[in-house]
This record gives sequence, C-alpha cells and structure tokens, in this order.
Amino acid sequence: MWTPNPDQHVAPKLESLSTPTGESLQADTRVGVAEQVTRAIVALEVDDETVIRDIDAPGETITANWTLDNGSARLVGVDGTPVAGNTSVPIDPTENIGVRVTLVDTGGNTYTYQQWTAVQSTPAGVQAVTPAERRVCRLTTDCDPEDAYLPDDPTAHPEWVDFETTVSATG
Repeated sequence: MWTPNPDQHVAPKLESLSTPTGESLQADTRVGVAEQVTRAIVALEVDDETVIRDIDAPGETITANWTLDNGSARLVGVDGTPVAGNTSVPIDPTENIGVRVTLVDTGGNTYTYQQWTAVQSTPAGVQAVTPAERRVCRLTTDCDPEDAYLPDDPTAHPEWVDFETTVSATG
C-alpha cells in the first residue's frame, strides 16, 4: 500500500462485517477520555436532525446508549443515566446514523470521536452494518476521511483513545 511518507509502513487489514437484524437494534458506543477533559458533548445525528447532551466532569470513558427501529434513532442514555426529553430523530428506510462524542479539555481544545453506521429497514425490522465507519480528530468536530480510527496501530492515536461500538438485535 502506498503512503505519502516512504518510512511509514502500512499493514492493510480486512475486517469482517456483520449485519445485526431485528425488530429493533440496541447499541452502545464507548470512548476513552483523557485526564484533562472537563466536559463532553454526545450527539446522535441523522441528516439535519441532531440530539445533543452535555456531560460535565466525564470519567475515564463515556458510553452512549442508542437504539434504532423502523422509524427512528434514539439516544437512550449516557453512562447508564437515561436521557430526558425528546431524544429521537426520524430515519429513512435507508440511512446513515452518526454518533459523535466531542471531548473538551481545560484549555478549550477538542478531541472528537465520530462514527457513521449504515442502516436499512427490512421485513424483519431494521438492519445495521457493523463495524461502523469510525474517525477520530483533534480541534474540529467534523473529522475528515483521513482521520480513520486505527485500533491496531498504537502510534496513530494518544494512548487513552479507545473507540468501541456493539450493536445487538432485540425483538
């Protein structure tokens, strides 16, 4: 594989995809948090619709719990605490669901985790493609494709960076 830096060696990896399918899907997205982070913003995004929740004084990790059914995506909880208010956004029969966690440190610097999960309606309910497309970036909340999350490359990200999502079918 070619890279712009001749000293950088890239080991391509094929990753198996799965397609959990059910009446609804339950997902948990967990990210690592740096020690100097003082607040975070969790967002569930579909097209121009977004549900946002602020977190003051996050711990070492943040877990966003979200669900999908044939008509909506819903932010259910953050770190086990239910999210109050209107937490759902409508989804089309074929859609990309975005989950974004932006960390803010004491100096106002940001580190963003961003993922996009392809979903579609089926006769059995809803289906997702996992793993999702994952990106991480500094100083912006909209990561570029070049900011791909590389879980098997310890030099690609700070040591505290961790980005995992599990999706399971219900019903």
